[in-house]
Amino acid sequence: MVVPATYSIPMRNHWWFDTGIIGLYLVGKDMEEKHQNISISISSERQTLDISYHTEDELRKFLSDCYEELARRHWNVSTKKQKEAMKLFIYDKEKDDFYFHPKRQATPIPDLFVKGSRADGKELKELRKENPQLAERAEQFAKSHKKEFFGNKKKLIYEPPVYHTELDILPENKRKKHICSVCGRKSKCENVSQPAYLLFASENATVSFNSEAKHSGKICWECNLLGRFAVETALYKKIDNNKLYILQIYTPHLKKLNDLQGKMGVRSHIRELDEDYFFTNMAQKKDEPIAYTNKPYEFLWAYYYKVFSWYLDYGRTDEFDPFDEMLGIVLDKAPVQLFLFEITKRGSGGFSVDNFIVYDDSAYMFRLLQALQEREINLKSFFFDLTDRTTDKRENQTIYRERILRRILEKRSIILQVEQFAFHISRSGDTPNLKHILDFTVNYESLMSKTESERMGKMNAEQIKTAVNLGTQIVMNARDNMLSEKGGDLKKIKGDLHTLRKTRTTTDFLNQLNTFQMRYGIIVSKELLEGMIEQVEFEHFKAYVVLSALNTFNRLMNNKNSQKGEMTDGEQTA
Repeated sequence: MVVPATYSIPMRNHWWFDTGIIGLYLVGKDMEEKHQNISISISSERQTLDISYHTEDELRKFLSDCYEELARRHWNVSTKKQKEAMKLFIYDKEKDDFYFHPKRQATPIPDLFVKGSRADGKELKELRKENPQLAERAEQFAKSHKKEFFGNKKKLIYEPPVYHTELDILPENKRKKHICSVCGRKSKCENVSQPAYLLFASENATVSFNSEAKHSGKICWECNLLGRFAVETALYKKIDNNKLYILQIYTPHLKKLNDLQGKMGVRSHIRELDEDYFFTNMAQKKDEPIAYTNKPYEFLWAYYYKVFSWYLDYGRTDEFDPFDEMLGIVLDKAPVQLFLFEITKRGSGGFSVDNFIVYDDSAYMFRLLQALQEREINLKSFFFDLTDRTTDKRENQTIYRERILRRILEKRSIILQVEQFAFHISRSGDTPNLKHILDFTVNYESLMSKTESERMGKMNAEQIKTAVNLGTQIVMNARDNMLSEKGGDLKKIKGDLHTLRKTRTTTDFLNQLNTFQMRYGIIVSKELLEGMIEQVEFEHFKAYVVLSALNTFNRLMNNKNSQKGEMTDGEQTA
């Protein structure tokens, strides 16, 4: 009886290669049934991936088959159009016949570093010399079916092309051993290159960068393999053919890292592969924020909202506390980090990393979303209402939204940015609905004012409420005053709001309020007169007043227009 041996793969303490360990585990579990003497598991005590096997050949075959399966899922796929077109024709040697096959391509992440394909076959010019009869048959077949030979070299291929590189897995040869630059172990190594990790340079570039030192860094066969399996655990979204977002969820605890994939990663409700065109592997309903993101921080915010919304709905049906579940996911055993790449693919075959964000405050985001949900804030409407519809260019429609959501993720005050956005979209006579934006801002700032964060404003909830009520009162009193006057025009109020907004000191601001008192009969609160405005950040106080007043003005104008049959709310776009 053969006693099983165990091959252990320890954590690298690097987020990309450790997620690659989980990628190998996920693929390996799917392949386990095809290998009777193989068993794969995770050891929580040793923080290792353990593979039980009988012979080294069995282990090598299992790892090779896992890599081929990974390549089938991510490197060698066909889109819906490619399957319909069936542009490749292949010669079957055994049947001595030709058959059609769709073209192939890599999914967006491996496509960043794919340099070409490989397939067993023969160039047509060589085939004419070696087997002129087969060459003639192939040419006639191609002509009659309007097909082309494969590649620039016009090759008759005997198998579908593949786009993944060959790896020397569990190498048998006695090559000289080197120190791996990733795991630090002495092993059979190759030069570091891009497919193993996105931030590595290509092999040619690595040699160029190390021209003085003469030797580039080395990577062992095991780390080289794991780096490719990280693609299995990555969530991604491709935008406009050249922009790509890659999200990896990480924790330095291997068992939890695997559990995260089922809770909020690639084996959870979040994942839904676009099998038609492979633009994304994230579920995207048309009414969800994640479907309308095209910048990094709004992508991150929309991801948290998607996870939060699902647990909220799921908890209602299964009668468990979704908030406790979410906090347990991110706080149990080890902290959770999110790594987000924003990548632009270049026409020359390379790519640039435009943004690389490491975010480690998932508990804060879930607590914030929960607190706002309890206050009945419409989070989805807040997101969509931050769309700038004054421009038709899609990428410009979310500039303000990106700035505001970034500040939320960073626990910073948003009132000044929100007020600026509100006036920007209300120009040229537009009167957008600002209710959801105002509600979110007031509640967010009130909640965060209880923290000791230096990035937040110093106004407490009562002070914010006073400022908001003042803004509403200005417009409502002006409206009542104008209605009592024959021919009063509500639009004149907007000019007064611009004047109030332009004030630069508390004295100017109070003088303008005195003007409103005489003109519209508003009553300024006792707290304000007693000096509250001197105790807070003036710009923040003014922003609340102006934002609230503008929201009230737009609402009154929309009510007036709706009586004429005009639409009051914008559609969800961008």
